[in-house]
This record gives sequence, C-alpha cells and structure tokens, in this order.
Amino acid sequence: MKGIIRFSRKGLVALVAALCLLLPLCGQAAQIPTTVVTAQWTDAYGYPQSAEAVEITYAGYENRFWITVPAEALYTLTVQVQDLTGVCQSFSPDAGTPLSTAFPTLADAGSDLNAVPLEIIGYNELGEEAARYLLYLSTQPLPPDPSLTPVINPVPVTVHYVDEGYAPVASDTSVTLEAGSWPVTPQPYDLPADYELVSAGSVDVTVNEYGATPAEVTFIYRRVIQPVTVTVHYLDESNVPVASDTSVTLEAGTWSITPQPYDLPADYQLVSAGSVDVTVNEYGATPAEVTFTYRRIVKPATVTVHYLDESNVPVASDTTVTLEAGTWPVTPQAAVSEEDYTLVSAGSVDVTVDANGATPAEVTFTYRRIVKPATVTVHYLDESNVPVAADTTVTLEEGTWPVTPQAAINEEDYALVSAGSVDVTVNVNGASPAEVTFTYRRVIQPATITVHYLDESNVPVAADTTVTLEEGTWPVTPQAAVSE
Repeated sequence: MKGIIRFSRKGLVALVAALCLLLPLCGQAAQIPTTVVTAQWTDAYGYPQSAEAVEITYAGYENRFWITVPAEALYTLTVQVQDLTGVCQSFSPDAGTPLSTAFPTLADAGSDLNAVPLEIIGYNELGEEAARYLLYLSTQPLPPDPSLTPVINPVPVTVHYVDEGYAPVASDTSVTLEAGSWPVTPQPYDLPADYELVSAGSVDVTVNEYGATPAEVTFIYRRVIQPVTVTVHYLDESNVPVASDTSVTLEAGTWSITPQPYDLPADYQLVSAGSVDVTVNEYGATPAEVTFTYRRIVKPATVTVHYLDESNVPVASDTTVTLEAGTWPVTPQAAVSEEDYTLVSAGSVDVTVDANGATPAEVTFTYRRIVKPATVTVHYLDESNVPVAADTTVTLEEGTWPVTPQAAINEEDYALVSAGSVDVTVNVNGASPAEVTFTYRRVIQPATITVHYLDESNVPVAADTTVTLEEGTWPVTPQAAVSE
C-alpha cells in the first residue's frame, strides 16, 4: 500500500534509539521527560533516601543530568535510570552497583559544569547500546546557565591565624581566588614552632558575583604543651613515707590521678581522697606533686583489767575488754563487794589502741578494804587479876585511839598502877589490842600503933606513945622519956 512505511523489528529498534538521542534536544520545547534518573542511599539513621536528577537544558549540555545529594551519601549511593520510551531495558552501571565502585575516580562536581560527568550507558532488549547519559554528581545545586553568568573578578581573601582566645599568633596572609569554590589552607610564614592547628585544616571559600563567602578565613592554633612528669607520694598521717614514690607523665589537659603504690604494706588503708585532678598547661602541672595519705589498719586489742588492794593482793578476778582503734575509757567491771571494799584509784583509765597495740596494755584498779568499827572490852583488875569493877566496852572507828578507864572505881580504895591510857589501833584486821586491862592496887590506910613502956613486971614505966605508919614495914623505936 502506498503511504505506508514498513520497518523490520531491528529497524524499529534503531529508529526508537535515534529518537531517544533526539528527544533531549527538543525536550526544552516539549517539556516532556523521556528519562528519569534517581539516586538512592541510606541515611545515618538507617532510613532510605532518594533524590531525582535535574535534566540540564542549557545549550551545549544536551543529554546531561545534574543530581544533588548530601556529602555523606556521595560515595555510597546507587543510581537507577528509567527510560520512559521503553527502548533502553538495562543500564551500566546497574541500579545495584554503588557509583563509587563503578567510577573509582568519582568526585564531587561542586558547582562546576566543566567537571567530567559520569557516563551511564543504556542497552536495548538485544543488549545493544541504545543511549548514553552524562551525570554530574554534586553536593551543590545546579549552577546557573554559563551563558547568563556575569563576569566574576578574582577576590582577595584575608587569612587570620589566632589562638583559642582569638589573639593573633602569626601575621595575616592573603589569597586571591577566581570564581568557584576553593579550599583555603593555612600558610603562615612566622608561626612559632610550638603552636599546632586545632581548627579544621581547610575552609571552602566560594567566589561568585557577590564576592567571597566567607570574606575572611580564620585558623585557630593552640600552643603545644610538653608532657609533664608528676611525682606521687604515699605518706602516713605523720607525713612519713609508707611506700615508694611513683610518677606519671601527663599530656596537656586535666587528668585524674589515682594511687598506684607497688610496695605498700598490706596493713595500710587510704584515708585521703582516692583521686586528685592535675591540670597540665603551658605553665606546667598544677599541682606539681600529689600526695595520698594512708593510715595503718589497727587491729582490736584485748586489755586485761586487774582489781587489787593496796598491798597488790587481788580482791576480784581479772576481767578483759577488747577495744577498737582509738582512745577509750576503761572502768571497773568486776563484782567487787562495795560493803567490803572501796575504790581508791581513779575510776576510769584512758586506753589508746593504735598500730602498736594498746597503751597501757593492762589496767589496775586499786581498792581499800572498808574498816568497820570495832568494840574493845576494858577490864579492871587488881594485881592478883581479880576484878575490881565491871568490864566496860568502847566502840572505835578506823585509826588509833587512846583508851582510858571508864569504870566507876572508888579512888579511896583502889589506885591505878598500870598506864592510864592504852592506844588501840582499828584496821581491816579489827582492833589491836582487842581487849584492854587496867590494873589497880588496893589503897591501905595509915595505922596508928600504941607503944607501951613496961618493966619486967609489966608495970608502966612511962606513959604510952603512938606512932602512925603508912603502908609498908617500918622500924618502931621507943619514943617515951624513960629515966635511965
């Protein structure tokens, strides 16, 4: 039939492929997309993300696509191409291959339309190449049409070098940049050798028709602080070493120092704080030395308590008391009869228990026997031990007392011939002497004797005389006046 053009299957495929190549040229006018390019990746939280490429419609950039993705997705994403005409059935690289694997030299195109694009090839159902797609992968949006872009003059950017307090540490430098985005790195020429960079080592500066952004760049430095060696002491509470010093070397910053003694005796325990913060800066370490304080572990001590009289004779069985570390008052605990004994030493003794044991190791409480009043019997006898009066008694307290006769004895009849007073001592053993005797002698009245003077015939030769004699034996001689 006239007017009908017939195509073989192979010819039809070729025609469609030719149309694929021509469609991008007329796409701007038709505004009918024939190809969809989609980037896919997984974000840091594990969620799938995607972005669709923008077809570049600028003159001279036909059949090219621009796709904008986050920087973290740049080297992990995959790209899926869809040919809406159905001509291209497969693509290289395929949708499952990361672009960084297919294109090892993959780089961020930035805002540069002159960057080398990635080439994706489309194949028809026969496996024949049917189309080529040029893809720009960038973290920036599609730049404007270069034919409409104004002329951008180079811009000088000042670079500052400061410390963390923003005080200058080196002279400013300047770099002149053309249009585009440029990494600016530090290039100080008079930076002191003991400073190191602590801010980012590069700052991206973008130059466009509005100037440079940022207009100035600042790099921050920190003075390099040399490591400092800190000595650690291990002392007791009297500042006497209990272990060998150790040392620790610290970098700049604040560090927590803990005790690390290697020869500390097992019976010591830490009593100071368990850590000390040391700060190292350009002035050195603060504090420059660290001290940890230890106390010897004091074991309980058993103290023996004695109960003695003033002659060191026990009045009760010993007792014991076990004391912890510290100073403790020890008081009597034995059952000492209060009716018989009274405490005459201090009623409490302080005992200190430390690493050397108990001081004093033994405690003695001294008692005195209570002396009860004693009743003493007093006898009144003559020299033949015959009572001359009824006995009397006297009750005496502790001590030595003079005992004198108390009986009612007629002094006209009896005279005391023993001592008129006897000292009696009362103590724990009772009274000594337990009895007292006073000795009396009967009083003999004077006697008058008549003396006769007679002759041999018993005839008075003179008048009688008398003589009065006291007790005793007396010679009586004639006293009358007889004529011789």
